[in-house]
Formats: sequence, C-alpha cells, structure tokens
Amino acid sequence: APYCDVDENGIKHLVLCRVIMGNMELLRPGSGQLRPSGCEYDNGVDDIQCPKYYVVWNMNINTHIYPEFVVSFKAPLDAEVLKREGVDYRQTN
Repeated sequence: APYCDVDENGIKHLVLCRVIMGNMELLRPGSGQLRPSGCEYDNGVDDIQCPKYYVVWNMNINTHIYPEFVVSFKAPLDAEVLKREGVDYRQTN
C-alpha cells in the first residue's frame, strides 16, 4: 500500500474498487494525454499485454468505477518513513 497515507492514529485506508476497463489504448509516458484518442477507446494503460498502470478518463469515473470495500490496517513503523517525517527514533536490534 505505498500510495496510502497514514492517519493520525497510524492507520492506513485502502479503497478497493471494481472498474470496467472496456477497450484500452496504449498511453505513452509523458504524453500528457487527457482524453481518449478516439471514441473506440474507453480507458488507457501503460502496456497492452501486461499493464501496471491503468487510467480511467474523467468522463468515465462515475460510470466505470464502483468503490466496493474500504480496507483499514495498521502499518508497521518504518525507519525511513520516520526519518523523512523528521521523527527522532532509535533503531534497536
């Protein structure tokens, strides 16, 4: 859950959604593309065969995404995160 922020109680929340992807088009990195290149495309991906990143266009957000679950969990403290946040910590073995 690297994209989750930690709340004031140390809890992370992740929203799991069902997404209708439809006919996907390849999006080139850095293209700045903000909408489908044609009416035959519903959404975009970084790789057609094995996508890691999916783009749902603004015009499809309300009809193609269904938030189904909220998963909440307490993440273990990470020394790198504490250091980045400026928290004084002592690592023990």
